[in-house]
Amino acid sequence: MRVLFVCHGNICRSALAEYLLRAALPAGADVEVASRGLLDIGPRTMDPQYLDWLAARGIDASGHHAAQVSGQDVSDAGLILLFTDQQLSELCERFPTASRKTWLLTDFAALAQRCLADGDLASAATPGRRLAAIAECAPFKRPFLPHPQDIEDPHHESAQLYADVAARIDGAVSAIAEVL
Repeated sequence: MRVLFVCHGNICRSALAEYLLRAALPAGADVEVASRGLLDIGPRTMDPQYLDWLAARGIDASGHHAAQVSGQDVSDAGLILLFTDQQLSELCERFPTASRKTWLLTDFAALAQRCLADGDLASAATPGRRLAAIAECAPFKRPFLPHPQDIEDPHHESAQLYADVAARIDGAVSAIAEVL
């Protein structure tokens, strides 16, 4: 399964989530992880604050370059995770086929934890199959989940907001990785 994180520019939130999930996956996992942006900002590197934040955790993201999401990215993805309702709407408007596999990160993390707690993943042996099983459970579990929360864009904002956003993304990605 291919997991695609999407935010506005692909230099803060989506890039951070990509590298966190990639680092959390077991070796040889049947999951690929990528990130893209809704905007075409050129091949800029990851925001220096998040490069440093990841480096402090032993994760090298120095090779990251922003890229705009394409129809091929959407087709190739089995799961697309975004950070705000606005981004989700924009992506689905641009690529209608994305709607069946698109979630807010916080919503999917809550769903994953609920599926784990309810024993819904016992027969899913690999991380990729667990991700697919989580998505299949959604129609039955979603009404019982907390309301999804946006994770705002920290770009050019305060150091505190960068830290808060990193903590929220790390928490959500960790919740998903725990299930895998």
